[in-house]
Amino acid sequence: MTTAQDSLLIQAFAMVIKAKRRDLGISQEELAWRAGVDRTFVARLEVGRNQPSLSVLFALAEGLATPVEE
Repeated sequence: MTTAQDSLLIQAFAMVIKAKRRDLGISQEELAWRAGVDRTFVARLEVGRNQPSLSVLFALAEGLATPVEE
């Protein structure tokens, strides 16, 4: 069950992923390739419909050339 707080965290994560990707000037497809995931998964992350596993979180951070802490 997702709480309101979880929803806020998921939406905040979605906004950060999208903003970082746009700042780099790369497409969802490019980020997906860099992180080794499907483009549709990146799209679902950016709208808050999915959450990444820990290993995918690290792959996304690497794909965005961003420390995972950010």
